[in-house]
Amino acid sequence: MDSPTNRPPEDPVFQLFELSLDMLGTASAEGYFTHLNPAWERTLGWTNEELMAEPFISFVHPDDVEKTVAAAATIAGGSPVIAFENRYRKRDGEYLWLQWTTVARDGVLYSVTHEITNRKKAEAKAEGAAALARAIADSVVDGLYVVDTEGLLAYVNPAAMRMLGYQSEEELLGRKPHPTFHHTRADGTPFPVEECPLAAATGKPIHVEEDTFWRTDGTALPVSCSVTPITLAEGTGSVIAFRDISLKLVERDRTEALGRHVAWFDQVREALIDGRFMLYGQPIVSLSSGEILYHELLLRMVAKTGEIIAPGEFLPAAEKYGLINDVDRWVIAEAVALAATGQSVSANLSAKSMGRGETLLHIEHEIERTGAAAEDLTFEVTETALMLDVKAGRRFADRLVALGCSLSLDDFGTGYGSLTYLREFPISLVKIDIQFVREMATSEPDRALVQSIVHMANALGKETVAEGVGDEQTLELLRRDGVDYAQGYHLGRPAPLSRNPVSQAEAAAARESPATDGAPSSQTESDGLTARDESARLRDVAAFSRDLAADERDHVAEHEQEARLAREGAAGRARLEVSAGAREDAAADRASAAGDRDSALVDRGEAEPDGHAGTGSSDAARKRDTSAGSRDVAADARDLEAGRGERRLVADEATIADAQVEASERKRENAAADRESAATDRKSAASDRDSAAADGRRATQDLEHAQLDGLTGAYGGDLGKVMLQNEIDRSRGSGEPFVLACVDVDNLKKRNDDLGHAAGDALLKSVVTSLKAGLRSYDPVVRVGGDEFLCGLSNMDLEAGAHRMEGIQKAVEQAEGSITVGLARLGGDDSLEQLTARADKDMYAHKRR
Repeated sequence: MDSPTNRPPEDPVFQLFELSLDMLGTASAEGYFTHLNPAWERTLGWTNEELMAEPFISFVHPDDVEKTVAAAATIAGGSPVIAFENRYRKRDGEYLWLQWTTVARDGVLYSVTHEITNRKKAEAKAEGAAALARAIADSVVDGLYVVDTEGLLAYVNPAAMRMLGYQSEEELLGRKPHPTFHHTRADGTPFPVEECPLAAATGKPIHVEEDTFWRTDGTALPVSCSVTPITLAEGTGSVIAFRDISLKLVERDRTEALGRHVAWFDQVREALIDGRFMLYGQPIVSLSSGEILYHELLLRMVAKTGEIIAPGEFLPAAEKYGLINDVDRWVIAEAVALAATGQSVSANLSAKSMGRGETLLHIEHEIERTGAAAEDLTFEVTETALMLDVKAGRRFADRLVALGCSLSLDDFGTGYGSLTYLREFPISLVKIDIQFVREMATSEPDRALVQSIVHMANALGKETVAEGVGDEQTLELLRRDGVDYAQGYHLGRPAPLSRNPVSQAEAAAARESPATDGAPSSQTESDGLTARDESARLRDVAAFSRDLAADERDHVAEHEQEARLAREGAAGRARLEVSAGAREDAAADRASAAGDRDSALVDRGEAEPDGHAGTGSSDAARKRDTSAGSRDVAADARDLEAGRGERRLVADEATIADAQVEASERKRENAAADRESAATDRKSAASDRDSAAADGRRATQDLEHAQLDGLTGAYGGDLGKVMLQNEIDRSRGSGEPFVLACVDVDNLKKRNDDLGHAAGDALLKSVVTSLKAGLRSYDPVVRVGGDEFLCGLSNMDLEAGAHRMEGIQKAVEQAEGSITVGLARLGGDDSLEQLTARADKDMYAHKRR
């Protein structure tokens, strides 16, 4: 075949060859160009002579030589037409991408060549963009998947696979998402695909705030998700992004619960003010005689609408925000009032009232005020209450029983230390928890547990009460197994108790009986005596409080001194005997003071019925005051002699003697101060009442002003400090370790400046969510500054606290945030301020690292 260049210039073929914008040429089988049109020179910069002087393969990019040779061999082998691409060198050394379409005829290669450099760059750019997009999609923490035009999964990112429980993308590709992981609603009902907004190809963006996906293990994954339409070559597909909102739902539930607690707090406070509490009674029945041992008192609150509200609704808020002691005082007063009518009752005491001297004082005062028989009163406590402070609980229980009341251990068998408390505490009744009684008629293990508890209680001299008896079969089994008493709906439902259970005939006779002329009725007389002797009662209260405080000081001092003096040999033992004698004398003084109080009660009870009882009482009181003064002088003399004896014994041990003298002098100073305080109390009882009332009003105002942090839901202001101080006091009292964590949110100001305050607020909320999720429900989280929080970790040492906070730091990092944590361990007499300062210092030390 003739080459176009061999034709005359006027030949149309020649003209097309020369004028074509495409690069046209011919080459020999040896690999040299034989004819090239001008487009080669315009494109590559070489002259045609230079291009034809070298083998055409010499201009090919080294990386493309192999495929170019392979293409030439394919043509030489008889292939009619072949197309390939390679890079060709320009005169200036740059390479251009060329696309060749070549055919062989009679040993000559004919080629049409196009420059495709721009197209290749565009393709490379598109491939790079696609790779970048995939890298981004693969690295985001939210789940992503792409659905093609047929509704099939075309891409799933690693986060989505991880959240849904799949190991590889291949497990999901080509499947429809709805039947795979979106087939059921959160409540477990089927989710028809025709109702699924994610499966509907609307071509419009969609956002679903709360939805549910299902993991491979069958567990629910709460998510929020968004659908964005995308244009594909075949039509319209969708990109679905979703996020795990488990923490968000937990935080919402926590916030809602907190809101309910705050609302209940207000209702409890108002009910206390308005007197809208009442007590129901449920009988405790003897299984041998059928008689009622006593009624357990069950607290109810009456709403303003008249609705009766169970304690499970409002007591958690009362316990959490410091009203439970007021509720307990009301229950105690009502229980004693019922006992004063001759009814035997049992009242429940909360954990926070156990161990408080004020509670004991209130019980004793109410018994004295009403004349109730202490043996008609039983107080029920739980293991949880005893666990808070075992030593204080034991002293509380001993004093309660010493008053003549009984102690019952409630919910026996549900805790870890019940056996210990049963042995160590003066408990007379053991209440077998309802969870062991309810199913014992059909559950052999439950019945075996009940039998074991009965046997153990009997061996320790305790009686047993079975709770929650619901049928006759269970009752008969309990009777056979030796249970003493039972309680439950089968025996009697809770019902309101009357404070005055006398018969109608008795009440009528009392109303018709005329009063003695000139003499008040018993009720009037009683009221007069109460008003007349109010100041005397307050003096008794103050004296009892001082006695209680003195007992506590003696108890602590005794153990400290015994430990110290035991190490000092014979001299130490001698001093211990002297100190013991001094303590016995002080106890005798307090017993004598208690006798005076009893005499005062007797005098008030024997007041003459002629309306002039006050004069006799005053003379008796003056005599008792004179007697008390004489005893005070005698006590001073004994204290002085005890001090002299101690100083003689330690004369040869100067260092120890100095310490003992100082301790003895402090003790005498405390005793003198107590006596002076008693005299002051007798003169200013009315002023004390006014001050106490003012304190009560201020405490109420403080509670009203205490608020939660509005942004994060953490404790804030005074409420937060109270919560932390309560945990510190509880830990110090029980001897358990306590760690305070100081948490600083890193770079909050920069986030506010760069992204706006909304982003900063979102970070703070996320941090508090992570803190609450990583800590226990009773660990307080308190916001003390714009970006700083305090967390109280009860019953944790530094190592455990650090491990817990490291987990929280990782959770915050996963939420694209960062915190720095400092820790301080409670020790000695650390105040909250001192503990905070140490934790803050540790936190800043970590920031500098």
